[in-house]
Amino acid sequence: MGDERIQTEPSRDTLVETPERQANSSSASVEVKNESTVQTIELDTPPPPRGVSFCMRIDQFTSAAIRPFFGLLCLGVSICSVFFSAAILITSNNKPVDSWAIQPTVFLAIAAALSNTAVTVAYSQAVIIAWWYRASRGATILALEKQWEASTGLFSPLYHIKHPNLVVVATLLVWSMIADGPMLQRAASVVSATQWKMLPFNVTLTPELPTGFSGQRLYNDIVMSGAVIAICEDWTAQTPISLAVNPPCKGTCATTVRGPGVTKATCSTKTWPITYEMYHDPNATWGEWPMPVSLDPTAPTNPVFQVVLGPHKDGPSNPVPQEAAVTIIGSISIFNSSGKFEETKCYWVPAILEYDVVFGNDGHVRLLQDLDNPSSKVVALANNTHATPGWVEPPKQPATLDFLADYLGSFVKANASAVAPVPNAQAESSTVWHADATTYNSQAFKYHNFTWSAVEHTYIDPTPDIINSMNEMMFRSAVLASATQPNVSQLIDPGLSLEQNIMANQSVTHNVFHSDFAWFGAATALDLIVILAVLPLFWGFWKLEKHLSLSPCSLALAFNSPLLKEADPLKGAEGVVERYGSMKIKYGEVVDGEEGELVMSAENSRIAPAERVDSMASSRKAFARCRDRGRV
Repeated sequence: MGDERIQTEPSRDTLVETPERQANSSSASVEVKNESTVQTIELDTPPPPRGVSFCMRIDQFTSAAIRPFFGLLCLGVSICSVFFSAAILITSNNKPVDSWAIQPTVFLAIAAALSNTAVTVAYSQAVIIAWWYRASRGATILALEKQWEASTGLFSPLYHIKHPNLVVVATLLVWSMIADGPMLQRAASVVSATQWKMLPFNVTLTPELPTGFSGQRLYNDIVMSGAVIAICEDWTAQTPISLAVNPPCKGTCATTVRGPGVTKATCSTKTWPITYEMYHDPNATWGEWPMPVSLDPTAPTNPVFQVVLGPHKDGPSNPVPQEAAVTIIGSISIFNSSGKFEETKCYWVPAILEYDVVFGNDGHVRLLQDLDNPSSKVVALANNTHATPGWVEPPKQPATLDFLADYLGSFVKANASAVAPVPNAQAESSTVWHADATTYNSQAFKYHNFTWSAVEHTYIDPTPDIINSMNEMMFRSAVLASATQPNVSQLIDPGLSLEQNIMANQSVTHNVFHSDFAWFGAATALDLIVILAVLPLFWGFWKLEKHLSLSPCSLALAFNSPLLKEADPLKGAEGVVERYGSMKIKYGEVVDGEEGELVMSAENSRIAPAERVDSMASSRKAFARCRDRGRV
């Protein structure tokens, strides 16, 4: 140490070996003392220009004491938050809103806040390491100042965007993480969705109409029961059918149940051909029923549309032994002034049918009947009824289906007739048998195929509608009987049960969480890019001393501030606080001799109040001097 020398310009400066460095020969240094400054200069570096107090090149610090494990751990926490967000989005996707006590968006907000905070903490440690690592490799004060500026504030890195470096890029990306939270929030939303699931249910419903449900027959009358009257009123008003399943259905449950209905037993058809000449002949006749005359009681008439529904009466050559509903449908079918009149008589007997139904969460059921073939799903015939004669002597006989057929018949009946043609009439429609509107009721108008041609006259078959209505009335009757009559099981065929175990397709429409993984992917990409930008800033941490930071005390110690010359350099800012923690200092212009300098000094230094200047302006002037004397 005694043989080493340093070359300086001729001056009053003297070289003194510092006692703090004598213990460490690898970092030997000397103090340069003059009237105004005290500088410590490493012996293996060239001397700084005269007059430079802290604008010097900082040599390499070689210590492996810094361990930025907490910062690296924070980056790991940010990565873990990405997986946590993914788990929340996957788990909550298409799940009902009410199945989550805390909404997924809350967890996503926590994950975003945790990730952003962790990255910010890691970044704050990384920029310190990056600054000191660059200083240890050698850099100008201006370069270090720019790097520090780039790591502070939102707009500071924008000033250096023309000459970007890792710190500038990392700072901008860390600020961009404010978009991470909104993107994660967009990744989770609430939508309305329908979910289907097959589930077992139980329903209480008799598969047959109980014997005597309509009432009792005596003489030529029916003594109606209170239950059948209620059913007829409900059917007329089309009130909802109250039938619930157990357990209760959530949403809607589509299934099939067995219930009472009617099916075709036998039919017979009569046909009367109508030729072209008959269609134009006022004296032509067809059909068997006497038809009412609308306006002129003496005018001839013929049937065009007839509907009759009523109960079957037992008698000679009885085609069916059960109680039955009888339909008689007569309709004309004319094309090009010729065709036929056809009359069909059918017997409809009680049976067990399979009904497509939909149970609701309101305790009601809705029938889904086949409009074209209402009796297509017949399970078995019902054997708990028998036909009764038209006249019944005492005692009374049970009537199961009779009143339902009578009641429905009053709604579906029709008896429309045609007006005879007028020879040599000017209107073509008057020269043929044409419908008499005065004989039409709602049913006739409903099923008439209206055309603009006088030589065409047809009707739609009303049978499917009639049977669907009959089946609905019987289904309603079964629901009411199952709920109100305790002896129903004794009034149906043996071996049948009211309890039906069914499988239903439950459809629930409710609010569910929907995960948009495109937004999650964008947020994840941003997180990973920021992490990859911050991670390189930790490079070289093993070369730096543990105590290094961007604390003012640490920087002042590194720049050999005369005020801190007795502080322990191995303890950094902590050593400064230990040695000078009780000292009062004040920023201002210290006058020493002819010149004054803006420095941080002890309060007992002489300060000229008139010479004090604004601290911000002074800082800018001081930095300008550094910039002029030390370029990148």
